[in-house]
Amino acid sequence: MTRPDGFQLDRALQTRLNVRCQALSLKDMPGFAADAQGNTQGNVLVEYAPWKTGRW
Repeated sequence: MTRPDGFQLDRALQTRLNVRCQALSLKDMPGFAADAQGNTQGNVLVEYAPWKTGRW
């Protein structure tokens, strides 16, 4: 069995990450500007691959 095959989703980690991402305020981050109505929009990609870091 290879490391990717042995991967099991960590629901607690996924939940914590979700909560923290939803709490982010883009207007406080560099590189994001508000539109005329004061709204910000952005996308984030998180790649969770512990077998690539050797910390699995």
